[in-house]
Amino acid sequence: MQAFAGRRHCEWTLAFILVAGCGAPVVQPERPLSADELSKLVQIAANQASERELAEAHQILDSVLEREPRHAPALFLRACLFLEANDLTFADRAIASLEGVAPGHPQTKMLRSLLRLRENTPALRWSDAYFSAWREAGRPDLNAQHFIPANVEFGFDLPINSAGDSERWNNADPKLRLALALSSVPLSEAQALWLGSQLPALRDPLMAIGAINRLLESPASEAVKERVQAAAREKARELAKANPGWMQVRLMELLAGTQRETPFSAADLDELEKISKMQSYRAEPLSRLFFEVLSILEATQTPRASAAAFMAFVNAIDGPEGFTLTKRTAATIPGLDPNDRRRLGEALWAIGSARLAETTALDQLLAHMTRKAAAELLGDQLRISEVQNQLARGRAILAGSRQAAVDSWPIPSLQEDWLLSTVTDEMKHLAALAE
Repeated sequence: MQAFAGRRHCEWTLAFILVAGCGAPVVQPERPLSADELSKLVQIAANQASERELAEAHQILDSVLEREPRHAPALFLRACLFLEANDLTFADRAIASLEGVAPGHPQTKMLRSLLRLRENTPALRWSDAYFSAWREAGRPDLNAQHFIPANVEFGFDLPINSAGDSERWNNADPKLRLALALSSVPLSEAQALWLGSQLPALRDPLMAIGAINRLLESPASEAVKERVQAAAREKARELAKANPGWMQVRLMELLAGTQRETPFSAADLDELEKISKMQSYRAEPLSRLFFEVLSILEATQTPRASAAAFMAFVNAIDGPEGFTLTKRTAATIPGLDPNDRRRLGEALWAIGSARLAETTALDQLLAHMTRKAAAELLGDQLRISEVQNQLARGRAILAGSRQAAVDSWPIPSLQEDWLLSTVTDEMKHLAALAE
């Protein structure tokens, strides 16, 4: 926790210096602050909010608003904090103050809608309330219009490097170390070697898949990379043997550690055909991995446990069975006769179609890539049109998600609910944006 605590100490030191002045023994509300200094204080308060340290965030905002009562980002953050605490009377007052400063801003309008929804339908999920408020505001592009800068750490898409905290890593038992390794970006060489050494005893298939993916992408030196990737390939073979009907692990066994420019051999094509006949891409929901890692991290009070567990979830979605499959297909095409071209095309179509049953946006994207390659390989215009239509719908959904920019809202309960909806069924969740 040393790195996390150090960052928090630095933030509070900066806040004190900005508010009190260097060396000042007490807070001096009358000391003027520049616009840049006020913005930095609001950013610090937003970071406090992300950790649910609401009292500390309010304390910083008090200092800002004493100096600049019409500071729109501070008023926005204050309203968000009151909504988070379900202090609806105070939220109403903060929103009214913001409406006096920035009445036409889309986030101002959305705050008013969110307040009404919290008052009238308190059981409504935060994500559903947010969708409703965003649509009511006219589906604004909040990437272009937001009160809090995008670099503030209340979103869940930031690099997590819990394992980089040497004190936490060194003191962790193997269970916690595994959770840290699965959720950290990047791994050090020592951490990669440790993770590789744990693979033979790792029985949980989802954790094993996550570990294999981490090791295959390890940025270690060539000597270390060769060792850990050999361990990853051996574990992929073991997983495939233990789970013969699991398409993802069979593809992982075939592709792990291979070069993307290497054409498929005749034996590879035979294996792809066998794999394509399997019914299920992933034998169990990937969300289980998220909740397993989250439970470990929360039990040990790891900072930003939800964000770290989400990184473990993301790291396990795709390994060599995505881009490596597509690249090796492209390398294979020039040497194929018509019959093998048809065989490879049909195998890829079936594999991509099986992956479409998965619920993450990344799974869907890679499934469409695989099906597109297959349709073009087969020269099938109907299938090409089908994929193009699906890709267009997917792009529209993801464009809506970017415009809705939920990560520009420092409301921890909204962030948590959004993350859980993403883990459970991301595409269904995001499709609501297009309604």
